[in-house]
Order: sequence, then C-alpha cells, then structure tokens
Amino acid sequence: MSSWYIRTHKIIIIKCVGFLNDKYAYETGRLCFCLIYKYHSAILSTDLMANKLVNEESLEKKLWKAADKLRKNMDAAEYKHVVLGLIFLKYISDAFEELYQKLKDGKGVYEGADPEDKNEYTAEKVFYVPPSSRWEWLQGRAKLPTIGKDVDEAMDAIEKDNPSLRGVLPKVYAQEKLDKQNLGGLIDLVGSAALGTKEAQSKDVLGKVYEYFLGEFALAEGKQGNCSQAIRGR
Repeated sequence: MSSWYIRTHKIIIIKCVGFLNDKYAYETGRLCFCLIYKYHSAILSTDLMANKLVNEESLEKKLWKAADKLRKNMDAAEYKHVVLGLIFLKYISDAFEELYQKLKDGKGVYEGADPEDKNEYTAEKVFYVPPSSRWEWLQGRAKLPTIGKDVDEAMDAIEKDNPSLRGVLPKVYAQEKLDKQNLGGLIDLVGSAALGTKEAQSKDVLGKVYEYFLGEFALAEGKQGNCSQAIRGR
C-alpha cells in the first residue's frame, strides 16, 4: 500500500478522534470512520481483483500447456496442423450450434425455420456443419480407436457442404503416427473452450488462441531445427 495512502488516512483518523472529544461532534466523527472503512474496503477489493487478473492464466496459455503435453514426440510442424485444425472445427461448430438452437426454438424471426436448412446458415454467414461433423458427436467418439478416421471424414463432409472451405481443412487425423488416445484427449481439451459463440467472437478468443499457438509452434519448430543442426554437425 502506498505511503501517501497511509499518511492521508492517519490525518483523517486524528481529526476524527478530535471530533470524538467534542460530545456535539460525535455523529460527525462516527461518519468519518464509516467513510474511511468503506473507502479502505473498496481499495482492498480493487487490489484483490487486480491480483486475481494478474495471477489468472489466460485461456490460450492453459490450452497450449495441455495441448503441448499431449504432443509427446510428434514433430511440432506436423502437430500444428492437428491442433489448429481441431480449434477451427470447434470454432465453426460453436457458431453453428448457437444458431442451430435458435432455429430449433423457432422464436421471433426464427419462427418456422428449419434448423437443418443450409440456407439459414448461409444467410447468417455461419458455416453449416453436417450431423457427423458436429463437435458433440465427435467428442462422444473421442475414446474410440476410429476417432482419427472420424475426424478426417468430418472435415471432408464440412468441405462438401461449404464450398469456400474446400481444400482448406486438414485431413491428417487417421495417420498411424498420431496416437489416437492423445487425439481423444486433445478433442476433450479443445471441447472445454468456447471459441465460436457470439460472446467468444466479440472477445476475439479464436484470434488470441491462434496467435499464441502459432508463436509457440514457431518457437518449438525453431528448437527442433537447432537440435537437428547440432546433431548433423557432430
């Protein structure tokens, strides 16, 4: 706590004690003490909130730490496509699911709407996600040995229903060197974050996560490159 804050309160308290010696000023003194208490409490509350924000780890850092543990010995350059592909899939799934629920409820402007009509999503600039590509369905299969094949097929299905995404989404999840148990863990991890909801979009959560992950992958790739050069130089 700053010295000016302590000195100011000492002066106020001394004056309040003076008021207490005057029986006619008792109420004024009591009021002073109340004001000091409330002000002091507000300062402490603000300090605690500030400390919490400083100490609280950001979503992107938490996701990266957990995702990096699941990488094991996989090359960072390859793992990058695995992770970022799932993050983007979760983003479009969140946006789809939010609009899907509104269409399904059929309230207000969505009255009479068909939640499976692709045109409804095109009108709202939201990617249509077919049933076998939806996050809830994939996460329910995360522990199955076929999860890699399921994700690749999900990516293919999304590209077929959304021409602007054709040839863009990664289909690298069925490869043998990608441990399927770790892939399932990664799906559960990414599934814990809201990335594409309206609220998440307003906070640019996807942008922050992408930016942080790309930076960390660049560092990881750089370290691997330096190790390879050192080995070759022996």
